[in-house]
Amino acid sequence: MKRILLLLWLGATAAAHAEVVDVREGTNLALAIHPANEYLVIDLLGGLWRMPLTGGGATALIPAGSGVAQPRFDPTGESIVFQRWLDGQWDIWRLTPGTDTLERLTDTDFDEREPEFSADGRAVIFAGNRSGRYSLWSLELESAALRQLTDEPGDARFPTVYSDGTLAYVSLQRGRSEIRLREGSPRGRTIVQSTRQLAAPSWRPGGGVLVVNERIDGRTSDLALFIDADEPIWRRLTDAEDVFAGRAGWISADEYVYAADGALWRRGIASTEKNRVLLFAGVDVEEVPPAPASSRLDAAGPHPISGINGLVHHEPSNRAAFSALGDLWLYDDGELLRLTDDRFSDRSPQFTPDGEWLVFSSDRGGTMDIWRLRIDSGQLLQLTSATAHAIAPRVSGDGRHVAFLVTERLDASGATDLRLMELGQAFSSTTLASGLVAPGGLTWQGRFLRLTARDAAIASDYPQVFETAASAETTPTAAANVDLSDLIGRRELRWSPAVPDSAYVIQAGRLFDGVSTDYRYHVDIHIEGQRITDIVGRDRLPLPDRVVDARDLTVVPGLIDVHTHLGRVASSQLGRTLLASGITTVSDVSADWRGALELAEAWASGQQPGPRVVVTPSDGLLEITMPATTPIAFGSTRRVLGGLRHALAEQLTRDGLIETEPPSAEAGAGGAVRPRIALSTLGRSYGDIFELVRGSQVFLATGLGAIDSDARAESMPALTDGFEWIMRNSGRVAIGTDAPGVGYGSGFHHELALLAAQGMPEDQILRYATAGGAIALGLSLETGTLESGRLADLLVIDGDPLNEIGDLEQIVTVVVGGMRHSSESLTDSR
Repeated sequence: MKRILLLLWLGATAAAHAEVVDVREGTNLALAIHPANEYLVIDLLGGLWRMPLTGGGATALIPAGSGVAQPRFDPTGESIVFQRWLDGQWDIWRLTPGTDTLERLTDTDFDEREPEFSADGRAVIFAGNRSGRYSLWSLELESAALRQLTDEPGDARFPTVYSDGTLAYVSLQRGRSEIRLREGSPRGRTIVQSTRQLAAPSWRPGGGVLVVNERIDGRTSDLALFIDADEPIWRRLTDAEDVFAGRAGWISADEYVYAADGALWRRGIASTEKNRVLLFAGVDVEEVPPAPASSRLDAAGPHPISGINGLVHHEPSNRAAFSALGDLWLYDDGELLRLTDDRFSDRSPQFTPDGEWLVFSSDRGGTMDIWRLRIDSGQLLQLTSATAHAIAPRVSGDGRHVAFLVTERLDASGATDLRLMELGQAFSSTTLASGLVAPGGLTWQGRFLRLTARDAAIASDYPQVFETAASAETTPTAAANVDLSDLIGRRELRWSPAVPDSAYVIQAGRLFDGVSTDYRYHVDIHIEGQRITDIVGRDRLPLPDRVVDARDLTVVPGLIDVHTHLGRVASSQLGRTLLASGITTVSDVSADWRGALELAEAWASGQQPGPRVVVTPSDGLLEITMPATTPIAFGSTRRVLGGLRHALAEQLTRDGLIETEPPSAEAGAGGAVRPRIALSTLGRSYGDIFELVRGSQVFLATGLGAIDSDARAESMPALTDGFEWIMRNSGRVAIGTDAPGVGYGSGFHHELALLAAQGMPEDQILRYATAGGAIALGLSLETGTLESGRLADLLVIDGDPLNEIGDLEQIVTVVVGGMRHSSESLTDSR
């Protein structure tokens, strides 16, 4: 089967090397045993595999990455049904191994899943949600007649059929689970009730006994046995395992096979002992190509400004406004004017209807607030003053009101308020809605205010507020009709990297260069322009006029955060905060690549202090062509996984590390099929996932602090075990905080402390935080280590970080691209 890998990175494609990895564990395996005990099948890595019942090598019946899950044999053992993820939904498929016949049994706009054969094998029973919730359905194989079997509150899941036709299933509703028997009516008879999550019942041969998956808590998911008798019996069969949500397979009435803790296990019904069924599978994995080599990040300017953001148009005056380099710009009938030029961040300009004012968001008062600027005179007026950040202003059609968002977090991903103020009454606003999640698309439509939040559109009409507003058909501030191509490349829209005005030397007492495991002592670091020209012993070369005395201090490479979300708030304070924490390079994973690009250019130009930004579009696509000589670096989310907080299996699924041609033409012409790899019941990943990470050559951003600080903290032990496996078997690890899941800057140091608490040596932590990040982002020839010819990105530390990693926070000076910033200057908010 031919494998296909598409790399959507700046519109480019790249060839990839395939590697066969040895898989001995599986995540969320489901299994089925041949009725004659000839063999068993499993759904490893989204494929269907055959293997001996006693264990051994697995042979692919359907290749990995095909979205297969939950296989079941028919009573004769001639065919297998399963659910398959394809085109964004689950459908039921059937494979006849003897003839290699594969057929799609359902093809609707709904999910059909967890199939089971009827006792006579003439029908397939499954859970489907076409009625608005999951109910059980029966599909006659010969006639294709479809019949609904259950109709009751809650979701009916995991049907299982005994040889006499008795149908058991799970019902999930209102925080409780039930096992029910269907006895001829659309509503089943309840035989088990539990406040715990139940799944995947299976009948023991001989009847009367069910084995069920029972999630005890966030750390334990076990098998339980239920006997339906005059005095029902319920007892646990396993103890503190991660039992997967698939039905057990029965070898006999006394012995069964189940999947848990990444493996297959064989066990007696009355035994506390279990024996592992060994699994060996060779899986093809495509290596993800590294990010394309960037141009020199100190390429001399001037460079065309590409980060043109928030372009709006005022039609009556033929004016347009936008932000670039953190400042406001005006396009006035072909002429370009820079309206602001300072170290503050001005964003989201909006015209008033008369075209005389711009309303915008700015941090010139300390936090992001709403301001307005008179275009002709440059007069500035502050409109809000809040401890939180006011962003995304929108002026109403009559010019009397301004709607805006207020958020505590810099990325506006947390709870956000929608507020309204009268333009003539500064510092007074009304809250229209609170607790909005991921708001966006705030627009006026006449007297209606429309806001999109997450997946729901909120349309609000407040007559008590808008009763005096003019009922305009459209707002005068609309999407600009000035083409960006008219702006990019204009002489006025240029920037140059910030460069020190003269060469200098840092005389360091100790130097950790990011290459070796120990310090070099008493060295001179010669810096000219943005680069290190030499690192030599004390006074070995003539000294320039400017010498920085760090003879009692330690110099280390600048820190690199490979996974953050800088967000659309992005005040100038953010850049100072990151630098003050020693972060000199940061990868901004964002859907707002244009905003990230503006931030990258503003910081690289020195217009605002900030680290080097690697622009990493979250969807992998940049919709403009960048100049070949741009000193801005670009990243790929496919090369650097977001971290353990973003479940590994989900990331591999999203990024399509294994993609195959559909196994039959019936799969459609949609190209490659991505694997649908689910997490285990307890949210864990196992050896198959780790092998994919290793074989694909991707890097893992750690993200341990983000787990430690949120509701998934209970999963920390298992996740850190996975991190340790990857670290020991591939070494492709870099520090990524997933900020603002943790604090910008401070979260990075918390990440390092967590690694140290696990016993990782300080020199290894430092390499992950510096050279490791540079390699992950494809910048190892530019930064990450302190060597002659590298960019001068470094920290001067009052401490000994190779002895105590926490000393990295004792920062005296930060140097990024040769530009020095004292700790005091970075912590001054004004």
